[in-house]
This record gives sequence, structure tokens and C-alpha cells, in this order.
Amino acid sequence: MLRNPTLLLLVFALGCTFELNGPTPRIDAGPDEITCEQAGDCVIGIVAAGQRHTCVAVDQDAVCFGENAHGQSRPEVRDAIAAMGRVDQRVDSWGGRPTLSAGMAQTCATYSGYPICWGREDVVGGAPSPRLVARGDGVWNGIESGTLHQCWTQDVFDDAGVPERHLRCSGAWDGLRFGVAAPEPVELEPPVSSHAWNGLVVVGGFRTCAGVFDFGDGSEEAWCWGGVPPEGPWEDGAWREAPHREPLGDRGISALGATHACVLVFDEVTRASSLECWGANEHGELGVPPGEEPRGARVRVPFALESPSHVCVGGEVRVDDGVVSYGAPHTCALDALGVVCWGANDRGQSGAPPSEGALAPRRVEGPTQVAAIACGGAHTCAATMTNELWCWGANEHGQLGSPPSEPRAPHRVTLRFR
Repeated sequence: MLRNPTLLLLVFALGCTFELNGPTPRIDAGPDEITCEQAGDCVIGIVAAGQRHTCVAVDQDAVCFGENAHGQSRPEVRDAIAAMGRVDQRVDSWGGRPTLSAGMAQTCATYSGYPICWGREDVVGGAPSPRLVARGDGVWNGIESGTLHQCWTQDVFDDAGVPERHLRCSGAWDGLRFGVAAPEPVELEPPVSSHAWNGLVVVGGFRTCAGVFDFGDGSEEAWCWGGVPPEGPWEDGAWREAPHREPLGDRGISALGATHACVLVFDEVTRASSLECWGANEHGELGVPPGEEPRGARVRVPFALESPSHVCVGGEVRVDDGVVSYGAPHTCALDALGVVCWGANDRGQSGAPPSEGALAPRRVEGPTQVAAIACGGAHTCAATMTNELWCWGANEHGQLGSPPSEPRAPHRVTLRFR
């Protein structure tokens, strides 16, 4: 069930609205050559889940499938639900930075460090697609995709070899002003002159958060901007929100969604990690039943996670005729034993049989030795150390790697592609 706040996204500068909920398009028949039939045939790297599509790095290939109205899965068969296939673009498979990410109508990756995107032209900056979204000298530190924009940091070195870090965004909005498109990257200045970007940038929905370093006291904190704009009128036809300190982001932000966020917290005394979340909790996405979350504080997820190492947050964002609405969000964590999910499960996105009620944290049956997880609009995927891909949840656009169907329970996905 989508909730429709009385919030209006007026995309004057775009000249159109983002309608992704029309009639089901034709279905791409897909390739007839089958490879990676056995788990050891290919090396699976990072996995990314967009609103209704999925991409995974296999060796140095981007393999994508699912909703494809804008070419966000496979540009060569746009306007069709894309069967599993290679994208004509090599990608970096692994690394400490996000090398593959997906939004509502775009997918972004890095290759040899350079940020590259494909999908809707006014989000990725034009055609052809895939295309390089940033140029110049320096080192790019991965790329993160939101609903209609993407952001990254770039280190530029002076003659003495000293790096200066820059934060840039592009897309159907420029990262700060709704209604103002940014086909070319826009640089965002640190919020305070004595601050510098520390390299952390997370994007979720229409929000962006970045870590800053304070030269004065040596502290680090998170600053955020974006979100859903209030009703207009807006100055110069756009809504602006300057970066502001995130009160609950003093330990950083590990995963950012449209309406909630989570952080992995390491206790230096006990040498153990825990997971804390904050924000909206209408579907138990913080790990506790709706209404039981404390106001103005983080919630420690009440589950005995074994050395959690990664967290992802999901949930649909829709923009229909300029009106923004949110789907039911869910959260998943990766620990030493596998995957634990909670929150919305109306389409099985949290790994249990579909139900309307909030799902308390529970371990997902099936995948073990998990190396990476990704939460989409209403589906979730996990890549294992044994080079298996597991997915579950909504599949109306084939985002689980199989022909469109009703929601599916956790299952191993056979990688088939040319």
C-alpha cells in the first residue's frame, strides 16, 4: 500500500513527469546462449537493486534484468522488460567503494574508477547510453544512485600531490534544488568553510548525506539535504534545502533510504558491532513494531546479529503526475551467518511468505556465506562467496532474474546471459 503525502514534485525544468506505473510493456525474449550454469563458472561481485530492476557484476560484466522502460537494465532493448543479459559496458567488480548502484530509472557503475551511467536520458545526462557522467583528472570514489540523481566524490591532486576532495551530483535534479535538472555534474561545497568532505556519500530516495571532517576539533559528522519538497510555490520555480547537520548521524550513516536510515556501530570496549536505525517506522523498518520507536533517537535493532558487516534499505518511490508517494520500506543486514530482514513484507521482500503486517527481524532461509546484499523497491538480492545469486520478493517486472511472476520466496538465480 502506497501512502500519498500531500507533497507535490513540480518538475518544471524537466518538461515531463516520471510515470513508471503504466501498462506492462512487452517482454524481451532474452539471449539463447547460457553460461554460468554452475556456481563456479563466473565470479560474482557487487549486486545492485533498483526500484524494479537488478544488476550484478559478473567478472567485469554488468549483467542486468527487470524493468527497462528507460534502458536502466539493458539500453539496447529499452521499452521492454529486460531478460538477463550483459550491458555493453565493462564495470569494476569489487572494491571498497560502491562500484555499482541503481535508482528508479538509471544504473551507475565505475570502470577503471570512472563513473558511468545508463538509463533515462534526463537522469544520466543524455545519450548515448551508457555514458561517462564525469570527466577530468583525479580519482573517483565510486558512485551512489538515488531515485532521480547520483552523487560521487572525486579527489583532485595539486602539483605537490596533495588531494582535495570534491563532491558532485548530477541527474534530473541537481542535488539541492528540485525542479532544476543537472545534465552536467554540479559541485556541492562543504557546509562550513572549516570542513572538508571525508569521502562518505550515501544516497537514498531524494536525499543525499555526506560525511564531513572538522579541521578545528578533528571530529567527523554527517550532513544531509534533500527529501520530498513541501508544496510550492518555490523560489525561482525550484525547492532548495541547504546541507544541514544530521542530528542522529553522529556515528555516520551506513544505508540511506527515502524515509529511514541505518548505521553499523562498532563498540571499541566490547569489540562488537550492532545496528541502529532511525526515521519512519510505519512498517517496522526500524526493527521494532510501529509506534514503539523512541522519538528523536536511534533504535538498536533487537536481533543477535553475528558481526554485521553491511545493511541495505529498500522501498518504492513513485512519481505520478508530479505527486510523490512512498511504498512500504524494508531493511536487511548481512552478518557472518547470512541475511536478516525486517519491515514491510507485503510482497515477500523481507524473505518470508507475503504478509501485510510488519515483520520482526528474522533470518532469511537459503543464502549462506553471503558477501553482498542489495534492497530494491520491493525485492532483495544477495551474492555469496561461492558465486551464487539469491533473490526474493516482487517479480512483476522480472527483477528476480526470471520471467515476470507473483512474488517469489528466496531462491538461487541461474545466471543466463550472452
